[in-house]
Amino acid sequence: MSGEQALIEARDVWKMYGHGENSLEALKGVSLEIARGEIISIMGPSGCGKTTLLNCLSGLDDISKGEVRVEGADYAALRPHQRDAFRASRMGFVFQAYNLIPVLTAAENVEMPLLCTGVKPKEARERAVEALTRVGLKERANHRPGELSGGQQQRVAIARAIVNKPSIVWADEPTGALDSKTNVLVMDLIEHLNRVEGITFVIVTHNPDVAVYADRTLFMDSGKVIEERAKQRNDRRDGAWGWT
Repeated sequence: MSGEQALIEARDVWKMYGHGENSLEALKGVSLEIARGEIISIMGPSGCGKTTLLNCLSGLDDISKGEVRVEGADYAALRPHQRDAFRASRMGFVFQAYNLIPVLTAAENVEMPLLCTGVKPKEARERAVEALTRVGLKERANHRPGELSGGQQQRVAIARAIVNKPSIVWADEPTGALDSKTNVLVMDLIEHLNRVEGITFVIVTHNPDVAVYADRTLFMDSGKVIEERAKQRNDRRDGAWGWT
């Protein structure tokens, strides 16, 4: 970290579901730090805790034990409405399912988070079009999701995630529904946003071709981070991760 405070810090994080004999330990003492401006991928077999870790780090889910800090803020010390406001102002989310509203245009989908936080309609529309321009879809601003390809829909979802100019974007299998060519286009966009705008990305993926874009990959199994590997950006797409 070179002495700089980590953007995201997790200390001995546990997540349990249920109680007693029926309890399930989804996370078991995870500790990690993520620096501002990194791309981090999280890999591992199904059910290993990847999505649970992302949800706990982002505050979508409460932790059972331990501590999570984002930009120095301790989630446990925030009330629910404070946590919601924190996420809305500092974070973006991208999922495998694009979660676009079918009856709304691309611009209307992108501006929705702004309208929900009280931004005036004129400003929200201007910022939505600007975000679509950043992902190369300005000319599709008035198209509905059904008129867009899968890759274009995911780019709209990315525009929605970055419209509030977040410090960090959390992405859960963002290319899981895309073919290999479109996978590259979407990951090239994510890498561009990271390099040019300094947005930190934390990406859950099962795809080694996604992980090669990351500065570091955390490998999980049975609720624990069991290995971490760093990779140089100029080595990406060599398919050398060895975890499928």
